[in-house]
Amino acid sequence: MMRRLVRAALAACATRGASGVDPRRAVFLHVNQCGGGSFMAWMTRYSKWCHEADGRFCGVLEHVCTLQSFEDGEREDGPKHGVDPTACGDRIRDLAARNCSFVELHHYDARVAAAFERLGYAALTVVREPVALAESRTNKLATRGKALAAGDGAPFACSGPDCAAPAAGGATWDDVAWTHGTPLLPARFLSLCDGDVLARCAFAGDADFGALANASQFWPAETPRAGGRDDAACRRPEVRSAALERLRDFAVVGTTERLADTALAFALRFGLDVDGLARAVEGASRRNPSVHYFRLSEATRRAFANTARVDAALHDAAAAKLDALLERRRARGAEAFDDRRRRFFADAALPPPPPLAPPRARRR
Repeated sequence: MMRRLVRAALAACATRGASGVDPRRAVFLHVNQCGGGSFMAWMTRYSKWCHEADGRFCGVLEHVCTLQSFEDGEREDGPKHGVDPTACGDRIRDLAARNCSFVELHHYDARVAAAFERLGYAALTVVREPVALAESRTNKLATRGKALAAGDGAPFACSGPDCAAPAAGGATWDDVAWTHGTPLLPARFLSLCDGDVLARCAFAGDADFGALANASQFWPAETPRAGGRDDAACRRPEVRSAALERLRDFAVVGTTERLADTALAFALRFGLDVDGLARAVEGASRRNPSVHYFRLSEATRRAFANTARVDAALHDAAAAKLDALLERRRARGAEAFDDRRRRFFADAALPPPPPLAPPRARRR
């Protein structure tokens, strides 16, 4: 079966035209709390719409699938979900054999995206400004009723029905954020500096993907890190270089703050119907259930920014690459592109799009 998959992947690459449209398969590296849920809602709604609309081009969204992480063990609706880490290779081959044209990697690392790339998939991802990511993640956990505590074990409880503030005498929002905000999330997924992240998918001994087992120069063993995550290990300069290098290999990269532009860049790169995507975005728009009831203190925001400099560099690089992707399309006809982009945002019921950064600013 593997030989058939490889031949199909090579054929897809060989038929790529001069239009810049990628092969009709893509894999989405969904980093925690970076807007992946909204992005997937848009993709899923587009897939449903194109199947219902006679003659519409589904393309890369013909068959949307998810490789669910083992990390999100507890859910409100029942048992654990996910994939046995030792079965990752089999699951990847199964999804490809089932003609899954778009695969969401739910909180997996870049090695898993690389495994799909070996089968002819083009990779994309979205990253977020690190302080906003930490604040959002802490709010999300709190509003879902998780049992939170500060790093020193001090209990944390909400004093109101909407978790508007911590209870008197307990841990503060800032205390909990340091424990649960998880600095350096994009860096962990892209640079492979975290043993806990790597342990979600084990490739050791796999006939096709075994070489990916030791792909990390920082944590080669596919086992959880003793004592949990180690922020210091993911702040080293070489982590920044490794993560940026991997980010450059992705076909499409975007940011949470510009998720609509990211979706537009993806649609243009893969030849999707932009009007149909706008309807999907508009139809999927709804209030985020993870309401932000609090903001980190300014002191904690500065401390987070200092801790997560690697993620800040990744965010800047992603924003620059997104602008470059859109600018290349704009170079084919600025007036037509600008009009199309404005109509996309308007049809999606979004505020007008921000101006693209000038090319000279992006090269600095």
